[in-house]
Amino acid sequence: MGAWVAALALALVSVLTPALGSAESTGEALTLEIPGLTCANCEIKVEDAVTAVTGVRSVKASAPTKVVVIFYDPAQAGPEEFIRTIYRVGYIAYVSPPAYRCAPCGVVYPAPGECILCQAELTAS
Repeated sequence: MGAWVAALALALVSVLTPALGSAESTGEALTLEIPGLTCANCEIKVEDAVTAVTGVRSVKASAPTKVVVIFYDPAQAGPEEFIRTIYRVGYIAYVSPPAYRCAPCGVVYPAPGECILCQAELTAS
């Protein structure tokens, strides 16, 4: 029985904990600034809306940093569609010039701080 429980636990971990960069690495990453992102409910609202766009692989919004990071297939979706989708749920989003990069993830951010995906410290680009 112990082997069965271990196998089940391993299967659940592999399903419930996606590896950073696995599905995302086959597409592109986009960071959008959203000045009106102020709370956890805002994060959920934006994440749910953007996740529904065809071609989106994963989405992570952060109220403290006021950004959303979107991993997507550029053949199916793009920045304009994400900005329109976010606008439809009540927020203004825009692409800003990347100034800081997360070395482990490769995601770019407009301001210093830490990566909302892996919590690594950002470095100037």
